[in-house]
Amino acid sequence: MGTNTTYLSNTVNEMFGCNLKSLINWYRVQYAKEVLRRGICRLKDIPFVCGFASKSTFYASFKRCEGITPNRFMNICRKGCEEQ
Repeated sequence: MGTNTTYLSNTVNEMFGCNLKSLINWYRVQYAKEVLRRGICRLKDIPFVCGFASKSTFYASFKRCEGITPNRFMNICRKGCEEQ
């Protein structure tokens, strides 16, 4: 990116109020939500499709960002589709 890590980290912290890792994980969770909504792949494959190194990191990040588990999110999406 043409800058040092300290500058990048400070800028992300000032602009977004979180560290770089948290910001990246937030974007990964947003992508995971879209994958879950569309039913593109199985739940067990989503962490790796979205760039997480492990299932446990994915589940923890998802719950931290959304307040619910990926499973619960998927069930809510399914209910919404069935009601329409």
